[in-house]
Amino acid sequence: MRSDSCGCGSDPDASDKNLSSAPCCGDSNLNQSCCGSGSGSMGTEETVKERYGRTWKSQETSGSWQASLSEAHKVLLDELKPAKGMRVLDVGSGGGETVLAIAEKVGSTGSAVGIDLTPEGVELSKKKAEQRKLGGVAKFHVANALELPFPDSSFDAVIS
Repeated sequence: MRSDSCGCGSDPDASDKNLSSAPCCGDSNLNQSCCGSGSGSMGTEETVKERYGRTWKSQETSGSWQASLSEAHKVLLDELKPAKGMRVLDVGSGGGETVLAIAEKVGSTGSAVGIDLTPEGVELSKKKAEQRKLGGVAKFHVANALELPFPDSSFDAVIS
């Protein structure tokens, strides 16, 4: 079985069939594959940026980003219980739906901030915030979770 840090595998008997058919293995839209067919393989961060960047770009142009929050996000929000004035950071905010839902709950006295590795995800999120008139509460930044651009104690809660 061939595998690497992005979770790709080519074992047809793998217990997780999603790994054996992951788009990072043999994706013809990429110049290089994260499954490493030589010395020019992209690093994990670059691979994530490229793949998710394409995902958010396609959602922006197709309009499919308007789909409702997944059940997992609803459960997360129920557990978090965002309240007026709360400051929340979402690491890996993607298309911004969770941040926007939190922004509605924390109101103008709070803040909902999303960081994502992809400029495409951040741009899509910013557009959604403007459309929903949440730009004053919901903020989005291109950032790496390992190098947060915020001072300590900036948030009451951090989710991912």
